[in-house]
Amino acid sequence: MSTKACYHELTNFKYQLDQDFECPTHITGYDFELSFMKLDLEGNLTVFKGYAWDAASGPTWEYT
Repeated sequence: MSTKACYHELTNFKYQLDQDFECPTHITGYDFELSFMKLDLEGNLTVFKGYAWDAASGPTWEYT
């Protein structure tokens, strides 16, 4: 498990994780698990290897 996002670029989506990514959040007392991520009761978010996304949405910019 890594606290650094390791990913590669795709054609249909923009990026895809090459390994699980974990980070702490301030969301505690809840837990869930989906096919691509989970949140535990302590607020640790894990996004699973293979998750793909199209970069940020909304009024923002992307650093390259």
